[in-house]
Amino acid sequence: MRPRCAGSPRERCWGRRSDRRPAPGRWRFAAACAACWLIWAFLVFPRGQTPAKQLLHLRVIYIPEARAARWWRMFFREFIAKGIIGLLAAVTLLIPYFWLLWDRNRQELWDKMATTLVVTDPTDRLRPSPEPPAELPGGGS
Repeated sequence: MRPRCAGSPRERCWGRRSDRRPAPGRWRFAAACAACWLIWAFLVFPRGQTPAKQLLHLRVIYIPEARAARWWRMFFREFIAKGIIGLLAAVTLLIPYFWLLWDRNRQELWDKMATTLVVTDPTDRLRPSPEPPAELPGGGS
């Protein structure tokens, strides 16, 4: 025998609206995706890339040294500088996001803050080479 459901036809057998909660699996999936993205980002930051830049064959160059940006510069660019510009954009009707359109060097404001430039690198020619081992003290060969 079917259980009897009380209430209006809309509430019948579905429960009240306040009883429905988002499926916990969705939140776990979103958290897992965010964690995976962060791990991937921290692994490719030393090469001057983010996960999206790696997929698009782009690289972030540190302008004064003309080499790929390293881990701390990428961290500053992606989290600190973009956070500051995001707050500024919220107050100024998103104008900072369009800075790229009229900048002579095609740099966003966070690139200017970090002294970086995004370039296309389809053949990985700008990939930083592993640093050679440090020479032993005492001049041993």
